[in-house]
Amino acid sequence: MRMSGRQLIPTLLVFSLVAVSPEASTQTVQERLKALAPLVGTWDTEDVYRPDSPTPSVERGVRRCVFAVANRYVQCITEGTNAAGRTREYRFYLTWDDDRGRYTFLSFWSNVGNMSLTTFTIDATGKVWDIRSTTPYVENGVETRSWSTLTFVTTDTIEWVGRSNVSSDPPTSWPVVFRETWKRRVERQ
Repeated sequence: MRMSGRQLIPTLLVFSLVAVSPEASTQTVQERLKALAPLVGTWDTEDVYRPDSPTPSVERGVRRCVFAVANRYVQCITEGTNAAGRTREYRFYLTWDDDRGRYTFLSFWSNVGNMSLTTFTIDATGKVWDIRSTTPYVENGVETRSWSTLTFVTTDTIEWVGRSNVSSDPPTSWPVVFRETWKRRVERQ
């Protein structure tokens, strides 16, 4: 049976309203976004790069995390300074990707021209976030993958440990490339 344009348009409209019910998808997305709320606030950060090397690099800064872009993302803006006095800004955008059924995390920095897109899961307690690169980072023909764990030690303290490797060994055996501590600032009123 063939439908005329007059019949087809109302049929498609009804089908699209049923298939994409805002109540059905918004509730799930909103519940997932609530899991990101513990990040919201102002944090003092200490980031130690290559912590196990003889010459670690330490950066201290302030990270401000807020819900942004119509409350669809948590945006974190960090301003950091290393021991040599060099400053940089970097940003994170975290959200729930309902189409793919996963959390995503976009990062970019003022001192380098690359971006990092990772996915993450949150354990049942909400305290441990397992963050993994979506694709390897390739530089000079060398593929590097990343894996990190962000752990809420308390509601006011976060420990974030990042690892990367060029091998297929289990991620827990990869060398630590950064260890970061976040301490929530108490805002005075």
